[in-house]
Amino acid sequence: MAAATVAQEFVAAPGATETNTVTLDFAVAADAYDPDATSGATSPAAYAAALAAEMGVPAEAVTVTAVRNADGTYSVTAVVDAGDNAAAAKALADMVGAKSPADMAAALNLPADAVTSVAPPTVAVEFKAADEMTEQNTVSWGFDVAAYDPASSPANYAAALAAKMGVAPADVTVTAKKNADGTWTVSVEVDAGADAAAAALAKKELDSLTPAALATALDLPAGSVMSIKGAESEVEFVAPPSVATVVLTLTASGSVTDYTNKDIASWQEKIANAAGVDPSLVTIDVAAASVRITATIAVPASTTADAVKNSLSSSFGTAAKASKALGVTVEGVPTITTTGVETTVAPGGGLAAPLDDGQGSNQTVAEDAMSAGAIICIIIVVLLLLLPLGFIAYARFKFGEGKELDFLRYKLSHSNAMFPVLYMPKDLRAEKLSQLYTKPQMVGNQPELDDLAPGQAPGGGETDEEKKMRLYFEGEKKGEKI
Repeated sequence: MAAATVAQEFVAAPGATETNTVTLDFAVAADAYDPDATSGATSPAAYAAALAAEMGVPAEAVTVTAVRNADGTYSVTAVVDAGDNAAAAKALADMVGAKSPADMAAALNLPADAVTSVAPPTVAVEFKAADEMTEQNTVSWGFDVAAYDPASSPANYAAALAAKMGVAPADVTVTAKKNADGTWTVSVEVDAGADAAAAALAKKELDSLTPAALATALDLPAGSVMSIKGAESEVEFVAPPSVATVVLTLTASGSVTDYTNKDIASWQEKIANAAGVDPSLVTIDVAAASVRITATIAVPASTTADAVKNSLSSSFGTAAKASKALGVTVEGVPTITTTGVETTVAPGGGLAAPLDDGQGSNQTVAEDAMSAGAIICIIIVVLLLLLPLGFIAYARFKFGEGKELDFLRYKLSHSNAMFPVLYMPKDLRAEKLSQLYTKPQMVGNQPELDDLAPGQAPGGGETDEEKKMRLYFEGEKKGEKI
């Protein structure tokens, strides 16, 4: 049995997902495979289950297809998905690669002669854009020319090369650098977007050009192109443009010169971790004002601005939390605002109308929670309301119903004639106190004293209190004292 062939090992680029597969090809007799069967040893499902059990992988990781040959036999292909585990894929290929046709037949629960041949398994690795990422293919190429006009050559070269590669001139960027001997080194970059096939074709076309052919394509004199370097293709995976941003603003102690690029890079990573986004989506700006740190976070399509804001609030909601998160002394409460346009999912799964938040949100983290000052004010107001009620309840309990206002008059009055407000003569205050402790007496049909208006004498007329007050102030006018 031939050894398995394994592709060169690669590392997934940032933003890409790696998928390793092992492909098994073998031939079986005409009666050993039934593409229409849903059960039994000859069904595709039975092949997948048997191979999965043999290799120790889930049955859903094995996909079986087959092509019927002219002689009635079948060429079977089984693809095993090993996920991002390249080592596991290689181990599976090595294990299956050691099997003979008889071994494969036994593994498939078929007669010994049912499998007629087994090809060496192959391992392949494929990179795809991760969720919410897009694939970006570019081709870089260059050549040296004797003469170059920076004003016209870039556009002319781009148009000529685009026609040669079958791409749009806008997808071709031409730059050049003048060498010490007066020649020019021209660099060409072709943007193929997410089309890997277009990038491969462009690379093939550029690599096929000779200096003479390139000079003709660029409408240059023969011999103008002195050398050509090979084309190189590159693929990267980038996040789509963000439709919203979250801005974290805080003030740290010290001065701008106290912090280095290393500090800023550390903040970028810490803020990205707190927000749950890639560090590449976080931009840090440091300005004087003590040290004003502004982190602008591009919200990826996989989440929302509110979700990023809430994540940040848990780590940067207070000065103490922000100080701990960044490892610097933060002065004052950080603010977190959102800008941009967000979309919401409408009932039924469609996109609802955009929510225009272009002006940003003025709400800060400090406003999300009630401040201590507001809580104190509420407590004071409640106490001011409860205090009089407490006095009234005490008066009713202590002196009986109907004497609440007399109690308040007594408690709120004073006998210092220097202050007229709430003034009451001393003997009148003593009498008022005595009345509080005296129960009203009923005489005939005389109304109860508690039913009289405050200060009202029975049957009308001037009360004793009113009389004493009148005599006191009349005496004051005459220079007398009571």
